[in-house]
Amino acid sequence: MKTGLLSSLMLLTMLVLWSCDSFGQFVRTEDTRNPALATTRLVPSQFPTIQAGIDASGNGDTVLVSDGTYIENIRFKGKKIVVASTYLTTSDTSHISRTVIDGGGAVLGDSASVVYFISGEDTTSVLCGFTVRGGKGTSILGEMTGGGVLCLSGARLVRNIITGNALTLPGGRIWGAGVAAERGQMLIMEQNIVTGNTMSGTYGGGAGVEVYNMSAIIRNNIIIDNTVTTQGPGSACFAGGVMCEWGTFSVEGNLIARNSVLAPTAPQHLSYGGGVLVRDGVLQFRNNRVVGNVIQTSNTTCAYGGGICLMAVGANELQETVLSGNYIASNTVIGGSIDTRLSGGGGIFTVDQRPRIENNIIVKNTAPYGGAFAAERHYITGASAIKMLSGEGAVGRAGVRNAKVTSNLQSAILDAPILINNTIAHNRATASGGAIAVSGAWTPMTINTIAWGDTGTQEIYLFSGGAILVQYSNVQGGYAGTGNMSAAPLFVNGDSLFNLQSSSPCIGRGIDSVQIGGIWYHAPAWDYDGHPRHRPLGPQSIDMGAQEEQTTVDVAARESAPVSYVLEQNYPNPFNPSTLIRYHLPVAGLVRLVVYDMIGREIKVLKNEMGAPGSYELVFDARGLASGVYLYRLTFGDLVQTRTMLLLR
Repeated sequence: MKTGLLSSLMLLTMLVLWSCDSFGQFVRTEDTRNPALATTRLVPSQFPTIQAGIDASGNGDTVLVSDGTYIENIRFKGKKIVVASTYLTTSDTSHISRTVIDGGGAVLGDSASVVYFISGEDTTSVLCGFTVRGGKGTSILGEMTGGGVLCLSGARLVRNIITGNALTLPGGRIWGAGVAAERGQMLIMEQNIVTGNTMSGTYGGGAGVEVYNMSAIIRNNIIIDNTVTTQGPGSACFAGGVMCEWGTFSVEGNLIARNSVLAPTAPQHLSYGGGVLVRDGVLQFRNNRVVGNVIQTSNTTCAYGGGICLMAVGANELQETVLSGNYIASNTVIGGSIDTRLSGGGGIFTVDQRPRIENNIIVKNTAPYGGAFAAERHYITGASAIKMLSGEGAVGRAGVRNAKVTSNLQSAILDAPILINNTIAHNRATASGGAIAVSGAWTPMTINTIAWGDTGTQEIYLFSGGAILVQYSNVQGGYAGTGNMSAAPLFVNGDSLFNLQSSSPCIGRGIDSVQIGGIWYHAPAWDYDGHPRHRPLGPQSIDMGAQEEQTTVDVAARESAPVSYVLEQNYPNPFNPSTLIRYHLPVAGLVRLVVYDMIGREIKVLKNEMGAPGSYELVFDARGLASGVYLYRLTFGDLVQTRTMLLLR
């Protein structure tokens, strides 16, 4: 009887792993023994603790954990296994909040992370469907790191809630209150909620997620309400949401919101990235929502990037960086010196970094300089740069790579950022540069961009040195450059995604390709929503801004029959108070579309009936609901798709 039960559970687990849409392409673990011997270990019916289930497992096994609170600190011990709540077999998200691994009850001294991947694991070592809380972190070389999850090898985290982990080290360095991944091979994070994690010390960052000297895929997560606070002499802090250093990073489809970087008494050191800090390596940062993050420092130093900060300190660090299709809104830089340095970049700040920034909507951000975007070429060659870097502590942990950085800086040639087809609107600079501010001996370029309705003494401001090249852009108040204009862009009224009205003067006034300084720059082939640019006035004419005017394209799309089952992202998103949800059915079947809050409570049933093949759209009215993140799930037969949406009042 038990053998039959285990075989059924194993079969069900395999079916879920390979077919459940809510997991994406979930990993299949490899069994280095006979695959037929792989089995499911049940906790607590067979093993009293999760660790006991792990200890009894071999590669390819699944440790399936029933609802409950487990006071323990677990270690994967190098095993290629799946450790999961019964969410794995039921797809019922309520199991995630009811299956808790709490590290707060264990007395482990300097080893108080909740989950450890530290023994050669890889991305076939999977943690799925838990609430991970109560972690205090682990001491590594005198620094405290990894409150909820500590990964020094490889791991895959799927559909977990990582919350209430706290790192505290007065006078010390702290990294990764929610998740810390360092010096390993690969971290994959998908569809997790990382929230309410805190850090307090003198120097550190990554209150939500920190990745250092390894590669990561961070996809479709919700990373909100995490805080890093530092105080005292030498204090500086970074990245309330996500911090990535030295590696190859794909950050896609995440909500990174309401995270805080607070260094209110920092007398000297700089602070970077209220929501996100990325330094060095290769970065693809696509289709994220970076909303309502805050960075604060004292008035005697600088704060960089309320939403996102990108930085480099050596020529080898200037690799490919792309920010595309992101919604960056309502982020704030507070404090910061406005005398000799460019404190600011409410939405995005780049420090000696050369990103391609395309198809982004950057709105309602606030900073001293550059309400939407600021860029500073700061680090110069020679001994003075090395002294400056060492003084800020920016060259790496505990002096790592100082010699290498020194040699690179002697011959560093710093390329400039390029902004193409962005919509910049309603940002605020308390000093100057409501849209854009630039400093240093370089020439950032702005092409096919709308900068409108921002407040500050100028829309585009040159702080010192260099220049700003602007072409084929619509700038309020005007700006010298080929193809530029100054005319009200005529956004669709009340549209949070700033689509253009059919009568907008920005339609067809952009340029598909332009040569500058002997180099060709090409506009992206698709707009923010993924629509092809339709070139209404000829092959070289595209619309300015992140959005193409879509009247003709949308009619054609609606006339085509659906060929697959699809739940679209709601529009607009964020929204207030209502939003449109579209879905497509290739065949007839029972359809159930339900809105939930973040702890799995049902908010409203939008659809529960048979549906014929075709494309459908429904309006969700959120009047009476609080601001926050909500889930909407479409169930069609055995298929399930879930997306997130953000209500902002």
